[in-house]
Amino acid sequence: MALICRPGEALPTHRIGQEEYLEAARQGYGGRVEHLEGKLGLMAHTSVKQRYCVKPLDTLLLHEGVPRRVDQYLEWAPRLALRAIGQALSCAQLDTGDISALICTSCTSPGLLLPGLDAYIVAAGGFPNTIRRLPIAQMGCHAGVTALAQANAYLLGHPGEHVVVCCVELPSLNEQPADLDASSFVSRGLFGDGATAAVVRGDDRGTGVRILATGQYLVPGTLNNMCYELDELGNHFRTKREVVPGLKKGFPAIHAFLSRAGYQAGDLDFLVSHTGGPRVMDAVMEALGVSEQFMAASRESLREVGNLSSAAVLDVLARTFEDRYRPRVGAVGLLLGFGPGSTIEMLLGMWQEGDPS
Repeated sequence: MALICRPGEALPTHRIGQEEYLEAARQGYGGRVEHLEGKLGLMAHTSVKQRYCVKPLDTLLLHEGVPRRVDQYLEWAPRLALRAIGQALSCAQLDTGDISALICTSCTSPGLLLPGLDAYIVAAGGFPNTIRRLPIAQMGCHAGVTALAQANAYLLGHPGEHVVVCCVELPSLNEQPADLDASSFVSRGLFGDGATAAVVRGDDRGTGVRILATGQYLVPGTLNNMCYELDELGNHFRTKREVVPGLKKGFPAIHAFLSRAGYQAGDLDFLVSHTGGPRVMDAVMEALGVSEQFMAASRESLREVGNLSSAAVLDVLARTFEDRYRPRVGAVGLLLGFGPGSTIEMLLGMWQEGDPS
């Protein structure tokens, strides 16, 4: 079986407190945005206390043009990716020469990259040129769990090999200052930049989450609830009020997935959930019938780094390795990702300490 080792993480240099951001938005939009204080209230209610960005606060609400944003992405994304990967390899007690495949997720490049971020990582990171690469660019926030599932699928056909999963998201480079709708202000208050990475070992050795089953569900009738709209200014992230109700319609698929694997929600000992926002996390807890403790690491992640999109689940998983959240040996847990489509990504695993007996 495949084992997810402790993830690594890299954050940009600019730490921005939520109160600072709110005041900057108040100054920047004052006198020209209707119901501004109500929209700033939506930012505050995301529960984010701080996040990290590749841009300083005084430029966050400026649009410097798509070509400039692409340059910034290529400056920062490979650098953050390699820092996170370096930590992940150290945690797995491996080096680049031990890795057979790289799966890279990122939905926040301001423009289409060719070659993709995965090629930049391999070229700069000392990986074998023969490494298999799989970029995932259009799955949004659920792509981190998708990448882990794809690593598992690869290892089923290549037993004993090892895969690196790397998730890099820079949503600040897709900020659209001219977008003044309520949804855009929620996004301003929610997302942060950063990279996470994890090694998925094919030899089942080490400490982490041993993968038991994976599954994915596309919720019918929710295709446009989360999407990009494209114009000459780049990507505009759009979300509708129906996002959470739409996801709820798909939650029976989580129970069906657990049942196919021989488990029920009541059998879960830990949960590694995407940090989509307080309402999403509340809905997950209600659907699974779990206590607040199951969501504690996810809520902490959202407060401290914001919603990292596809990188978020690995940030939550890294926190799960800490003593305050660490599961017991043999504990059964569920990794959940939610993203456009709307899509629910599921991975069932068992906690392992050291090599299996």
